Amino acid sequence: MGLLLTGCGAEAVRRPAVLIDAEEYSRAGLQAYGDAEWRSAQHFFNKALLLYQGVDDQEGVLLSSINLAEVALAQHDDAAAKHYLTLAGRIATDDFFQHYQPRISLLYGRLALQQKQWAEAAHRLREILPVFKGVRAVSVPDNTQIAAIASQVKLAFWRKQDELLWVQRYAHALKQTAHNNRDRQARLLRFQADLLLQQGAAADAESKLQQALLLYKQGLSRVGIAVTLLELAQYYQASQRWQDAQEYLTRSRAVYHLLGDDEKVKQMTDLLAPVKQ
Repeated sequence: MGLLLTGCGAEAVRRPAVLIDAEEYSRAGLQAYGDAEWRSAQHFFNKALLLYQGVDDQEGVLLSSINLAEVALAQHDDAAAKHYLTLAGRIATDDFFQHYQPRISLLYGRLALQQKQWAEAAHRLREILPVFKGVRAVSVPDNTQIAAIASQVKLAFWRKQDELLWVQRYAHALKQTAHNNRDRQARLLRFQADLLLQQGAAADAESKLQQALLLYKQGLSRVGIAVTLLELAQYYQASQRWQDAQEYLTRSRAVYHLLGDDEKVKQMTDLLAPVKQ
């Protein structure tokens, strides 16, 4: 048992050591996740999940399952993501835990996007998107809603429907919130680059991607760095700038290798093969 004393002669306040350990594992998992160390994050979240299950702490099980679903999505392990979301969803049906439903819906939406199930993704995101009046959200979006808007922008590009409107909505949502950060600004720049490419403004699109890359580097966001290097490589390849394309593909592959993303490393290797010298 963990033992905390409130003062000399005060009654001892006891907390089970198992809960203290579970919280430490969860904190370590969140740190590893923030550093994009997926395998370590999975290890720590699994440890926390087992401890919470061992004392039937349902909220702990719910949060650990959500965290494990996040890691599974980052690792492109759709089956594991669905397993943990199913577990979290069952617990969140309890009225006491319903406030976790928006985050679960967001992750289901991201899973559907990853599987290219556009109708399912649209349905899941619709459950949590804020109400808009034009490009402006009627109320200030919370963090889950901002993430949902970003996912909706991706869906708009993939479906080729209302891309400009959703990019504008994402940009306005970032202005409304006090929780703006480099990663979100970089994501906006990448969305804007996609729009510019649609409009044939290639040089401006390249500039936006380079700005995004700089922001990701300032925040040491390795996932952001890797994907932006890849997007720049694809831009150079389309522009027949073969040497630049090869350089950026090689740099992207190096970051993905450090992330332990074997699927992306293979993709980069396959892309490098036909690049002209």
